[in-house]
Amino acid sequence: MMKCYALVLPGLEHLCRQEVKELLSVRAVGSAGLVEFAAAKEDFFRYAFRAQAVQRVLIALGKCKDVDSFSCDAALPWADFFPTSFSFKVEVEHIKGQENRFLIARTIAGKMFSVLEPQGFKPVLELKTPDFLILVYFTGKEYAVGIDVASELASRHYRVFTHQASLKGDLAYAIIRASGFVAGEKLVVGFVKDGTLAIEAALFANALPVPKALSLAKFPMYAKASALPVGTGSTVVYGFDESAQNIIAAQKNSLLAGTKNCLQLRSHPLEELDIAVAEQSCDRIIFHLTSKDESKINELYRQVMYVLKPKGALLIFSISALELPIPTTFLLKKKAIFQKGDNKYRVWVLQKK
Repeated sequence: MMKCYALVLPGLEHLCRQEVKELLSVRAVGSAGLVEFAAAKEDFFRYAFRAQAVQRVLIALGKCKDVDSFSCDAALPWADFFPTSFSFKVEVEHIKGQENRFLIARTIAGKMFSVLEPQGFKPVLELKTPDFLILVYFTGKEYAVGIDVASELASRHYRVFTHQASLKGDLAYAIIRASGFVAGEKLVVGFVKDGTLAIEAALFANALPVPKALSLAKFPMYAKASALPVGTGSTVVYGFDESAQNIIAAQKNSLLAGTKNCLQLRSHPLEELDIAVAEQSCDRIIFHLTSKDESKINELYRQVMYVLKPKGALLIFSISALELPIPTTFLLKKKAIFQKGDNKYRVWVLQKK
């Protein structure tokens, strides 16, 4: 088994632990943006392609409270991680001050040389285009050091045609999961913008690979494991937007994401949702409200009442300080706030009576 770290947006640790359990059937622990677990090499390969709740995935090298005392375990299977000759750089996250980050990076780089060179490896520091990235993540109490496997996963390769209210993949996935959506249910995503929410739902429900490719072949242990995991689901997600331009962007992004066959995207007004979707046919409905959409809340409730099944869930989220009115036809099941930088995403989960 190989020790691994998942770096997550603070507040998504529980979701990340849940995802690890679902994908790997192993227990994960952690907080403060760092989740730890152990996995077999083959399982970790699949996890790197399927994980949606993470920002980065690392092969763990160890933790310490003081970088000067950090010690790389010489018994680690280094030949699985690195070829004989390679270049690397060290980056530091969650530490203020460029000089402080530089000193930590230099110290960890020295530790890497001291353990690798005696074993016959020939590492070289390369700051622009290194073969490998060693990441140092400070949780506020300790430093976690690991080999970055897939760079910034949360940015998502498919987010080429973006919207000003666009979300990163990990946050969009968290909102999808907050609704309670599972594979096999009928989900409608309203006001899809650039399609990220609907795409993340389709990836999750159909067990599709999130990145199209990862440079894992550079790791000796994955030199022959280049095939993408195959999706196993047949759930179709429906999304709409009142802007034809948004739908075109979402369709292009969906094609890049590989979700074209499990995502139906259409342009029509909110008032026509009851024409596009059958009465009481939906298990879950998600709406992304921007300030210009807030005036439509009454029509939104009217349309949702028509197409949502009894006991079905409606999730509404907005970045504005919206005071959401709750109709008597719905029960408020959950309120949450997801923090991303200075932005607060307010989430309400309602249940139709």
